[in-house]
Amino acid sequence: MADGAGVSLADGCAKEATGFCAFMKKCNPIGFAVDFVSDADCEAADAKRCAFYSVVADANRSGDDAVACGAVYSAKSCTDSPRCAATGTRATGAACQFSASCQSGLCIAPGADQCGICADYAPNGSACGGIVPCDFTKSYCDFASGKCTAYAGSGAPCIAGHTSCGPDLFCVNGTCAIGVAIGATCSAVAPCDFGSGAVCDGTTKMCTPVTLLPAGATCAGGAFDALCSAGGCVPNDGGPRTCGPAPMEGAACDPKSMTTPRCASFLECNSTGKCGFPEDLACK
Repeated sequence: MADGAGVSLADGCAKEATGFCAFMKKCNPIGFAVDFVSDADCEAADAKRCAFYSVVADANRSGDDAVACGAVYSAKSCTDSPRCAATGTRATGAACQFSASCQSGLCIAPGADQCGICADYAPNGSACGGIVPCDFTKSYCDFASGKCTAYAGSGAPCIAGHTSCGPDLFCVNGTCAIGVAIGATCSAVAPCDFGSGAVCDGTTKMCTPVTLLPAGATCAGGAFDALCSAGGCVPNDGGPRTCGPAPMEGAACDPKSMTTPRCASFLECNSTGKCGFPEDLACK
C-alpha cells in the first residue's frame, strides 16, 4: 500500500469511492443510473459511507485501508464479488451494531435499531436458511440440500430461476453464462442481461434496452422495462405516479411506507423520520 501510505481517511475514502463507482458503472450500469445522477454523485455518496463506517466502534479503519479497497475495486472483473469488506476488531460473539466492527465482517441483529452479535458466515457444506447466512460473495443457500454451496462458474450446468450461478451470471439454457444481449431472443430459460440494460419484451420475445425515465416523467411502480433514473416512482395524491428525486440526508421519510421513495443510496430512514446514517446505539 505504498502509494496510499499515510493518507487521511477523507482522501482514502475518496480513492475508494472512485474505484467502487467505476466498478458499479462498468458492471451494473442500470443499477448505477437508477441510484446516481453522475459519477460525482456516486463518489460523493460512497465517500460519505466509507467515512461513516470507518469510524464506528472498533472498526479501526484507516485511510490506507480505504485506498487498498479502492485498488481492489479497480482490479475486479464483473464476475467478481462486489464486496470489499472492512473488518473490525470485535471477536465472534461480541455485541455489535455494525458489521464493520466485527473481525468476521458480519453483525447479526434481531431487527432494525437493535444490538446484535458478531458472527461467522456459515461455511460451505453447512446448514443454511437460519439466522446465520452463507457468505454471499462465495456461496448461496441451496434449498434443495439445505446447505451453503459454492457458486457455479461460467459454463457450469444450472436450473433456470435458481441462484447457483456466480456474480453477474445467469442460467441461460441450462448453463451459467452472461445474460442474453440486446437484440437477441429471450425467454424464461434465456434471460436478458438486466445489469447491462437489457429486458425481455413480452411481445417480441427479444431483449430490448431498459428505458431510463427523467424526473417528472410518468412511471409505474414495479415495472422493470422503464425505470426512474436517480430517484423513485412517487405517488401524486391519486394521480399518476411520476419520477422524483430520492430523499437526501436530513430529508423527511417514512420507514413504514411502501409507496414513498427510499432514501438516497447508503442512507436509511431512522427513528427520527429523517434520512441519514444509522444512529449509534453504543452496543457493548
